[in-house]
Amino acid sequence: MNSKIATLNLSKLNSSQSLEHLMDTVSKALNDEKVSAKLTSGLSIMQAATDEFDVQYRQLIASHLTKEVEEARIRFRNCYRAMRDIFNAAVTYSATDAAGKSAHKIHLLMETYSINPRMNQTELTNQVYNLLNDLSSDQYAADVKAVNAEMAVKALLHEHEVFKALIQKRTQGRPGKGSYHLDESRERAEKAYRTFINQVNVVAELDQTADFNAFIESMNKDIQYYRQTVIASNKRARTIARKQKEDLPTPGEQDAAATDGQTEASEDNVNHQTEMAVNE
Repeated sequence: MNSKIATLNLSKLNSSQSLEHLMDTVSKALNDEKVSAKLTSGLSIMQAATDEFDVQYRQLIASHLTKEVEEARIRFRNCYRAMRDIFNAAVTYSATDAAGKSAHKIHLLMETYSINPRMNQTELTNQVYNLLNDLSSDQYAADVKAVNAEMAVKALLHEHEVFKALIQKRTQGRPGKGSYHLDESRERAEKAYRTFINQVNVVAELDQTADFNAFIESMNKDIQYYRQTVIASNKRARTIARKQKEDLPTPGEQDAAATDGQTEASEDNVNHQTEMAVNE
């Protein structure tokens, strides 16, 4: 019996994460001849709904640091490519055997992440963040130094932090939930996605052929990533925001006027962090 596409709880993703997954699904389906030929109607409906979701989302963020974020994204990607090229060059030629071994060790590490600068924003930032953590750890720090790539790693860490900070700032400045009918368009797109996935699973089971296996395998790989990395990260952000809110000072602990002002500022900060994690 053929495998099935696993279920992904889209409600645990923020708008940008959901949109990225839906757009990736449409792209995969369109590029798969078997899927696009057998499920033309369902794919067309999902594509139209996803396009509308994309339009509403773009309208929502159009006036909020779009240019600055895009420029930061380009610098971030270019910086990653530069660091990658340094390590690749060191594998090809190193002044000493020790440096060559270090370069090879780092090259193997980078291959495990399979980072592509053109991958979607959520996956790229998370994967690069994890790679940077590894490169800064005791296990690899000496190897980075041996390859003379310390400045390249620090530069990428800086660009990553700048990019994430701009994303957060843009999120905090967006209009309230429901603006530009974003909620409605997201609901329609996700409904069309679930219908399409169900159609794929049903047809794959009834046909008992391997026509959809490549598509199903690719989808399940993406869904596993969203489950294990993206949703887990969102959950941590919500937990931090909730704890910060619980730790806010209560009236009477300080001077009344000072307490009111501090509490209002703290609650605003918590609300912004929660919106960034859940309702981007």
